[in-house]
Amino acid sequence: MLKSNLFDELMTNSFENAFNRFFSNSQAGPALVATETTWIPAAEAFLKDDVMALRVFLPGVDEQKISLELKDNILIVSGERVPAQSNHGARTLLNELPYGKFERHIALPEEVLTDDQKCKAAFRDGVLEITLPVVSQYLRSRKIPIQTVKEQKQIAAA
Repeated sequence: MLKSNLFDELMTNSFENAFNRFFSNSQAGPALVATETTWIPAAEAFLKDDVMALRVFLPGVDEQKISLELKDNILIVSGERVPAQSNHGARTLLNELPYGKFERHIALPEEVLTDDQKCKAAFRDGVLEITLPVVSQYLRSRKIPIQTVKEQKQIAAA
């Protein structure tokens, strides 16, 4: 029997997941629970040079299984981690990676520009990095030329 910290299990996963894992007598590993979201990935955020960068850690997740959505200034990262085919039928001795669907909601500060043309995301080495410009970059002081009525007529005629 594998040692596990039941308190940590209860705090990070649903009670149902912990209950099924504790009482599972399957040699193939813990029982899978039919819940919509089974785990929440770790993330970090920082601000550098008028850009907010977010990193969501998704080791072992296929890029094709990741979805990124922006709704009401909340960034939603969702997807699924599936067990490797090479593990199918094998007896699990240790498993510290959660499998199944995940979803992470990250509330963005008001200063972040959420225009989808300016937001960028890249997935490398199991890390999803999202960069979003901060509005202050567009609010810097600058001079705006004022056209006279005569100049406007010349522009319209051209």
